[in-house]
Amino acid sequence: MRRSVDKTILITSLVALPFLLANCGGSGTDTAKTTASDGATEKTVVSLNSDAMLNPAAYIPPQCYTQTRDETGAFAGKSSNPCFACHNMGKEPNYTNDADLQLTYAMPAFAQKNNWSNLFIDRRPEIAAIADAKILEYVRQDNYHDADGQVALQRVLNAPLPAGWDANGDGKWNGYIPDAYFSFDDTGFDHAPDGSYTGWRAFAYAPFLGTFWPTNGST
Repeated sequence: MRRSVDKTILITSLVALPFLLANCGGSGTDTAKTTASDGATEKTVVSLNSDAMLNPAAYIPPQCYTQTRDETGAFAGKSSNPCFACHNMGKEPNYTNDADLQLTYAMPAFAQKNNWSNLFIDRRPEIAAIADAKILEYVRQDNYHDADGQVALQRVLNAPLPAGWDANGDGKWNGYIPDAYFSFDDTGFDHAPDGSYTGWRAFAYAPFLGTFWPTNGST
């Protein structure tokens, strides 16, 4: 469990990296508008080379915009408090105490609008078109390591970059290059294939509540 949790966190960060680069850059305009086949939904497609900042509050995750009061259904008018999952009274060695954020949106004015527009797309038709067996086959494969046990993305980023990834045109990747192998010993230290320490260590955490997991209907 310890190993899988840490791996999920790291891989999620790597997958999100190009997205964050596209949403937290400067003032470029390398974007294009496209219209869905139904003619009703307009989407913005952003080039990975763009530095356009479409979401100025991308540092605030979409979970912080969740509704805390049900408007319809059996629980209409009732409130819930998922905010406690992240905002609470810290215990040593975590000295952060932001439990007050369970009760108020302490955001700057420009961030009080939910700009995570990619989450307002109904993807149920696409999901229904994918067989469960296909999904299981995909999530059970290891796309982090290559056939030699090396970090696949590390090799790509250390080689001449694909043109679409070279945002500043210098021919090399200037960001983080993954260097964890997820080969932990009994004390949690990660080792490279040659047995050397990578500098990463796994820590055990208590099970985290699933309030915000997409499988529970959350964005």
